[in-house]
Amino acid sequence: GRRAVGHAAETGADDPWAQHAVAHVLEARGDPAGGLAFLEPLSAGWDRCSSFMYTHNWWHAALFHLDLDDPAAALALYDTRVWGVRKTYVQDQINAVSLLSRLELRGVDVGGRWADVADHVGPRVHDRQNGFLDLHYLYALARAGRDAAVAGMLAALDTPSPEVPGANHPIWREVAAPASHALAAHARGRYAEAAARLGPVLPRMFLLGGSTAQQTWFHRLHADASRRASGRASGACA
Repeated sequence: GRRAVGHAAETGADDPWAQHAVAHVLEARGDPAGGLAFLEPLSAGWDRCSSFMYTHNWWHAALFHLDLDDPAAALALYDTRVWGVRKTYVQDQINAVSLLSRLELRGVDVGGRWADVADHVGPRVHDRQNGFLDLHYLYALARAGRDAAVAGMLAALDTPSPEVPGANHPIWREVAAPASHALAAHARGRYAEAAARLGPVLPRMFLLGGSTAQQTWFHRLHADASRRASGRASGACA
């Protein structure tokens, strides 16, 4: 990746995909400072990219800021770089859902931002073609209090869509469906239920798709639910 980026610098042809690959490696290594030092000088070249590449590389930068305990910078990137470029595009939507949730997990008050995201993912509630994406839509709707839409999605996700290949039906039933109930529970503050439902399927969540960086969201939701459920149980026994 670095060789590709270096070659691009020599030829004047930026390669945002190579930059994206290096960002993944630095994230996997747990090097957020190195990630920001690498990405930020290259960010001007993203202006010519599609909304996906533009918002997704900035999403990576925002995650690095979060890992460096700078949620204010991450929130600023959400408002200016991650959400608002092409709100009807699915990849922009899942970037926004994941980042907004991660900000809340760090204790950030995101105000009314969930409502705007929910307005744009709402038309996708009947997609049911990709469980990884559906979980993002569901979480946004639950955080925005769109209870009817959430109820409809949960009922639908319990049964694979006819458009889902038959070979994927076990993954849908055994992973996507229980995970959907877990995420809805977390979004609604039912942390013990969320932890209990998500824990058993967490080792298989990768089967739904998404990168390792994107998959960490589910792990962090589970860790948060477990911590909060444990704290409530301890308080109840005090």
